Amino acid sequence: MGAALSRSLAVAWRWLQGAFSALKSTEADDRQGWPLVDAASAGVPWHMAETKCMRASDIEQVYPLRALHKELFDPLQIAGWFVPPLLSALSRWQASGDARDIDIERLPGVRLEAPGIVSFQCLTVDICEKLLAEVDHYGCCGLPGRAPNSMNNYGLVLNEIGMRPVFTAVLRRFLSGIGARLFGDDSSRVTHLHGQAISTHNWGGSTLDHHHTFVVRYSPEEDRSLDMHVDDCDVTFNVGLTSSENCGGSDLAFCGMRGSAGHRRHLVTYRHERGRCVVHSGKHRHGALNIERGDRSSLIMWASSSSYRMTEQYQMQSYGPTEKEQAPPDLVCLSRTHDWDFSRWSERLTEGRASPTDAPDVVDDTTDLPGGLGIARGVHVRGARISQDGRPLLVIGRRQR
Repeated sequence: MGAALSRSLAVAWRWLQGAFSALKSTEADDRQGWPLVDAASAGVPWHMAETKCMRASDIEQVYPLRALHKELFDPLQIAGWFVPPLLSALSRWQASGDARDIDIERLPGVRLEAPGIVSFQCLTVDICEKLLAEVDHYGCCGLPGRAPNSMNNYGLVLNEIGMRPVFTAVLRRFLSGIGARLFGDDSSRVTHLHGQAISTHNWGGSTLDHHHTFVVRYSPEEDRSLDMHVDDCDVTFNVGLTSSENCGGSDLAFCGMRGSAGHRRHLVTYRHERGRCVVHSGKHRHGALNIERGDRSSLIMWASSSSYRMTEQYQMQSYGPTEKEQAPPDLVCLSRTHDWDFSRWSERLTEGRASPTDAPDVVDDTTDLPGGLGIARGVHVRGARISQDGRPLLVIGRRQR
């Protein structure tokens, strides 16, 4: 007990020393008093130090005063962000509050890219350019910032620089209705687009109430690609900010839904267009292919429903049984980070040794597994059995990054 307390006090003392040194160093800094924390000297992980630093700096309140485009921080001006045909398509819903008043086929340039994946024209070119300029401006200010998520290293969390109220308004007044029509309950969800089955399910789209909004950037010198993954949200809105003419590669590869027999089978490769939004369930496996030249940036909103996440349906969809794969996975759909059999399948598929009749092994017995595995956020479930009361018995799980 005494030794543990001594270690805790030592860590706290090192953190205080590092924070005090950083604060002193900023007195003559041209950033005019913004506190910096050296993660190494503070004795805490770098991302925690950056987050604490941003909160201590009160950046959400202070940065909007220094912003390059201050109008971007005003929720009352966001109607000008969207292309006029989209505003027209959403007007009846905005007046009535009933998502069924949105005719999905009226969304400008709407396309069914693949089952469960829809895209449409969303933001104006002017807003795309202003958002990119604002991200660059923030980076040039020398202010603290952290990675957008656990897999992307380059970009900016817009919620943390004072834009949370703006994107909350974007979600409530413009995107939540589309989320309800595509991923809402049975009374709101549309089933067909231009005569084709959309093949979506209820992912809480009718009650989306919070978000994590950020910009990611890819280039040959920074993040070149993004491994196959699912998002930590219920519905993802992904808008291209850069012109496709300015980069080569970096397309989005979509595979199947988490837990389905085809979750590692390729569905479609989507090429970003500036201002165009692609929307999909957060549990749709996808990744960014290698970028060969130029750079690409996207505005991404991870939207979630607090109420839906409390339901049994959500727990089963997110962490329930995984269907047995009936065929070899596609090479592009393998995840180095999340697939335990990545090396074996990548070698076989690269060398052409995989037979169409091969299928990955699926563990379906709990006898050889350590006890205590239960449903937990961030756990990827490969197999399960159902107990007598209908609840899932998890078989094997690995923590997602």
